[in-house]
Amino acid sequence: MHETPGEIGPVAEHSLFSRSSLLLGAMQAAEWCLPRLPGWTVEPLENLAGRLAWLINRSGRRAVEGNLRVVLGREATLAEVQAVFRTAVANYVDLFRLPRLDQEDVANRVEVEGWEHLRAALARGKGALVASLHLGNIEAISYATRNRGVVLMIPVERLQPAAFLARMIALRERAGLWCVPVGRDALAAARAALASNAVVGIGADRVTVGEGEVVRFCGQPARMPIAAAALARRTGAPLLPIASSRLPGGRFRCRIGPPISLTEPDGRRLSLVEITERLLAALEPFLRDNPTQWVVFRRVWDDGCQ
Repeated sequence: MHETPGEIGPVAEHSLFSRSSLLLGAMQAAEWCLPRLPGWTVEPLENLAGRLAWLINRSGRRAVEGNLRVVLGREATLAEVQAVFRTAVANYVDLFRLPRLDQEDVANRVEVEGWEHLRAALARGKGALVASLHLGNIEAISYATRNRGVVLMIPVERLQPAAFLARMIALRERAGLWCVPVGRDALAAARAALASNAVVGIGADRVTVGEGEVVRFCGQPARMPIAAAALARRTGAPLLPIASSRLPGGRFRCRIGPPISLTEPDGRRLSLVEITERLLAALEPFLRDNPTQWVVFRRVWDDGCQ
């Protein structure tokens, strides 16, 4: 909600204990503390923080339980639900820690499968779109591309307050990502990036602008964004599924699939919904391999999509 002058909101924003100041203070503390922690303390800290997040976030807990029920085809165990929250915490820890570590060591932690698909797509000279679920750790994808001389641009959600968004962008850019907040500027930046034969990353499981479309995902209807399909159709850039996963020992895996066809064998152009469903079908195996690393805390499947 946006307050008008004279209401309580603007006064609270200037308070010593406003939400903005507390959030930024916590981020500054994390930026200072987390890179300095001994390596052996990181996993216990993530486990503890993950359990606390699971305990506090009741709505997120219910959403994760519902999503895992569809992906697993059964009720998720307590350990599986808590693992999703731990993954989210670990991703934030990595956001602060990885850029401060030895970059050659970090690069050696990332395994890449299917790089030949992206290399062949870029050989066409129109850039490439890589679409992913919020699976694993996006920083792993950035290290995989950066270490091979490829620029990765991603539109990011407009978080509030603005100072918090600026710090998040600065952290991600330190990890090698080129970030632009969603909106008209992001669309223009994405088209410019593709024109320069760069790679643009698009989220395939979270609607941030508009209402999305109802598509089939994991065998059930879900409301999903169609931005990746629309941008591929508009620019002619190849659209590839991509995923990351966390491995034991602080390692990561980045997997890239072959391009999604935008037409039928007879030449018929697929609709944006059909392209999106093909994309999600290609991403589904990555999800089923690592369901507890899918960090989405809203219900993806609900009665409103029936």
